[in-house]
Amino acid sequence: MSLEITEDLIAKQSPEAQAIIRLLLDRLAELEARLGKSPQNSSLPPSAQHPHAKLKRPQRDGKKRKRGGQKGHQKHHRELIPPEQCNDVIPLRPDACRRCGKPLAGIDPEPIRHQVWELPEIKPIVTEYQQHRLTCACCGITTCASLPLGVPHGQSGPGLVAFTGLLMGHFRQSKRRASLFLQDLLKMPCCPSLTVKMQNQVAAALEVPYEQLKDQLGKQAQLFMDESPTKQANQKAWLWTAVAPLFAVFAIFSSRKGDALPKLLGDSFKGIINCDRAKMYWQAKRQRVVLGSSETRLSSFDRPSGQTSPTTRPRFDASSQTGVSALETLQKGQDQLGNISQVHEPGSSRNQRFTAARQVQRQQTAHRDVQRVVQTPQLVMDLR
Repeated sequence: MSLEITEDLIAKQSPEAQAIIRLLLDRLAELEARLGKSPQNSSLPPSAQHPHAKLKRPQRDGKKRKRGGQKGHQKHHRELIPPEQCNDVIPLRPDACRRCGKPLAGIDPEPIRHQVWELPEIKPIVTEYQQHRLTCACCGITTCASLPLGVPHGQSGPGLVAFTGLLMGHFRQSKRRASLFLQDLLKMPCCPSLTVKMQNQVAAALEVPYEQLKDQLGKQAQLFMDESPTKQANQKAWLWTAVAPLFAVFAIFSSRKGDALPKLLGDSFKGIINCDRAKMYWQAKRQRVVLGSSETRLSSFDRPSGQTSPTTRPRFDASSQTGVSALETLQKGQDQLGNISQVHEPGSSRNQRFTAARQVQRQQTAHRDVQRVVQTPQLVMDLR
């Protein structure tokens, strides 16, 4: 038999019992909310979940439906292209009646259109350039014809080099798999060492536009930045990401230290960095804290009247200029944080420090909702 706890039932208890009951109910609600948390529906980082963990699907009420399309669902099909765009159009006409067998003649003004898509025959395009070397009849010097402008000196054309870089960069294929794909499907002789050579050619071609985008980072009004561990030449490295409204720049550095920040943004960056409060970002003049994977719990910033739940978490809009900046808020001093009282004295016990903190809180929260006190080893700050 389950007992429903209502406000009327709580009101019949003593004030001390009411406080204990409400505290336990809030704690129970918080623990129940934690049970269903995952990186997909909360701020938990993806690393908190096993990569092969099976996601719990929400249970649906009613009968279990069969797999596949359901009766009455909207039809989805590939749209037919115009006949003019087809490589070949083959008209099919019946010769005789399917019932009596008499010959048929005429044309159907609206025939049933059936289009079949097929891969073209994959055949490499090989162009041979014959460079003739001729001898001068006057001085006897031989002269060889040079290749036309735009013709590479190697055996791989620009299209093949770009496609190989796409296989290894965007589609995340290894050198050996990329070479097997070129051999088996495209019928092009290739080996893993050749894919490495073409990868270096793509990297050299992208160096100029990469530096141009990197120079534009210092001119942005705000950036979203983060870093994650990776490997470079079998050595531990860090992949830094700087996301602007129209582009993103990735850079690999050997460490996570703050000296990587000016290398990526330059020394003249004056915009806002949206980050996770890591100490290497402290050298930036303007920051905005993004509560993504952090489990930091701040009670409230500008809490509306009547909202007293201790588990309330602030919401920051990191995509606009109106997001709350924790560092900027701390720099505003007493206008934002309220009074800062020195309550930690050498030799004082934990109960004495807690009593002093409660006295500071009661003085600042008279005739309004009780705010939460955040205590550091030396200071107690009343966040209003």
